[in-house]
Amino acid sequence: METSKQYLRFCGIDIAKQTHVACIIDQNGQYLLRPKSFRNDLAGYQQILDCLKQSGSAKSILVGMEATGHYWYSLHEFLTKQGYTVVVLNPIQTAQQAKQAIRKCKTDKYDAFHIANLLRTGQYKAALVPGELAMTCRQLTRLRYKLVGQTSVIKQLVNSRLHPAWPEYEGFFSNKFGTTSMKLLKAASTPRELLELNFDDLGDLIRKASNGRFGPAHTQKILETAKNSIGMQRGHYGISTGIKVLLEQIEALEPVRKKLDTEIEKVAAQLPEYLFTLPGATDLTIVSLYGEVDPIEAFAKPVKTGGFRWP
Repeated sequence: METSKQYLRFCGIDIAKQTHVACIIDQNGQYLLRPKSFRNDLAGYQQILDCLKQSGSAKSILVGMEATGHYWYSLHEFLTKQGYTVVVLNPIQTAQQAKQAIRKCKTDKYDAFHIANLLRTGQYKAALVPGELAMTCRQLTRLRYKLVGQTSVIKQLVNSRLHPAWPEYEGFFSNKFGTTSMKLLKAASTPRELLELNFDDLGDLIRKASNGRFGPAHTQKILETAKNSIGMQRGHYGISTGIKVLLEQIEALEPVRKKLDTEIEKVAAQLPEYLFTLPGATDLTIVSLYGEVDPIEAFAKPVKTGGFRWP
């Protein structure tokens, strides 16, 4: 971490989506630039750059900002390319320290000053900022986890519609979202629709989808259960349509996930081989790990990486 003693000026920036607020103080905590708003665009970036230049050389100024969502990425990159040292602070950390300062209200102007003052006093712990490869790892793996989470949400929506209309369906297949079950539900999402299918056609669908694993006996069991189902009939069309649309969404996400897996494999080939000696290592887990903890040199001991979470 950069030591505050080597700097003469301290710039705190409160990050937001459209408008940021910055202020600059000296070693005594006196304002050189009172909190000032600037837009999150090139013109706004140029304004804050001009203010920094007026306050001193790039080497004499330490800049700090909170890791607010993804909104800090571009400004951080802009300022570092201009030669400034920029530390990124975890919002949880700054919030806790603000409480110790008996902070009575939250304002963007106060936040900017508080960040600058943390830099001045050295009472902060900088978060890790990933390099080029690590950022690529992070972007790919976080997106994949999001897609998997999205698929889980869609499956829950399917269950919330399927169970009221066809509660007996639970025992038909070990995996409700496996190949055979998905094809059956796309053809008949409710008992009423199943009973409208020709028995031979239904049997062929199940047999082919399961590669012969399920034969006429299983098809007959499904048919008999549909005849005696206690499922809700009200809103049948809406339920059936909803299930089919959701199943299409699940299928649409699958090739996207596979594409990401392919890209993650390519990135994994660029990582140090020793990482893959970890127990249970896979391309996904190692690429994800590298994206979250790089630079690994920032951790003095292996135990310090445990529970790490990017702000």
